[in-house]
Amino acid sequence: MIAGYVIGTVAEIVVLGPSVLAVFGSSSADAWASIGIDTALCLIMLAIAVAGIRITARTQIAMAAVEYLILIVFSLAGVSFLPVVSRVRLPPASTRRCDGATAKVSHLHSNS
Repeated sequence: MIAGYVIGTVAEIVVLGPSVLAVFGSSSADAWASIGIDTALCLIMLAIAVAGIRITARTQIAMAAVEYLILIVFSLAGVSFLPVVSRVRLPPASTRRCDGATAKVSHLHSNS
């Protein structure tokens, strides 16, 4: 990824040197002027990339803080409901069914 970024940036910038010189009326055949313009543009692109990385890192940290805050709030809400839930009891299990007729046992019996 980094190699692709460097190659893509340099490939685009190398062509700009002679074009910039031609716009300002200088000889586009001057190699050192083209190298200087290309180097300056590469440094500008590097500064923009570093600034973007810092902004992205700060945004990721802020998003993580919000996610942890949400997790803590839900955890505290769950812990605060534990005493309430422990007082709610289900009716005791019994051998008698409340919802219909008793089921017949369906396992096989031996004849012996």
